Amino acid sequence: MSRGRHNLRGYNGRKTGYHIQKKLAQASFDASIRRPKLDIDCAIYQRTGRCDHVKTCKYQHIPEHRALCQAFLKKGVCTTSGHSGRCLLSHEPTPQNTPLCIHFARNNCTKTDCRYAHMYNLGDEPLKADICRSFALNGYCSRGISCTRRHTFDCPEFELTGSCSNPKCRLEHSIVATSSRKVVDIKDDSINIPSFIDFLLKVDKNDFDKSLYVKSAMQTPELAADTESEPLSYSESSSEEILSDSNSNSDHISTLEFDNNAEFVSL
Repeated sequence: MSRGRHNLRGYNGRKTGYHIQKKLAQASFDASIRRPKLDIDCAIYQRTGRCDHVKTCKYQHIPEHRALCQAFLKKGVCTTSGHSGRCLLSHEPTPQNTPLCIHFARNNCTKTDCRYAHMYNLGDEPLKADICRSFALNGYCSRGISCTRRHTFDCPEFELTGSCSNPKCRLEHSIVATSSRKVVDIKDDSINIPSFIDFLLKVDKNDFDKSLYVKSAMQTPELAADTESEPLSYSESSSEEILSDSNSNSDHISTLEFDNNAEFVSL
């Protein structure tokens, strides 16, 4: 029995697995085109102005929602060449794609035609407002200048944790965003603050000469070596009376006048 001839459709006219898979892929492609897109912007298209799967992508590709070209924003002229020989980003500044004016945030912008956004909803200290994640990552925020978060290109992860897990991150990693969260750490163990305060509570101001000063606990070792402190003198009887009278202690603290910029604390 002779075997049938091969043809384009496969052995003996039967469809092969390749043809079946190809037909299924085409059907899936047609279905993805007819499928309604989600009401969410494509993040890749927003950042780059280009999406390789624009026909099958389930997200929106709106030209007005693209990030603003930074070269055009800074210089007024775009010199960037994209994939098709031209810049694919937006060259029309809008409240949604324009970053915050740093000079405005510092209350010293004097330009009447400033190209950057003046955001009035960031509070008294705009640079300390939280970062807008949508704008930082995609260069676009639908809320525009009414957004209550800062429109800058600072890394949201770095602002939140102080580090960035992405070695290829192109966002800014500055300390401006975290400057409002400073923590004072006293590293000098030689200064016993509770003991110093307890000492002040036990000393009567009337037992000191008016010209006497107590050295500040924060005085540097260099200043302590160059300056000799005057001895403290008070009678034991008076100190015992002070210790017995607990009500007078609060009055002594209220009479202390501290000066942060001075080398001494005046009593």
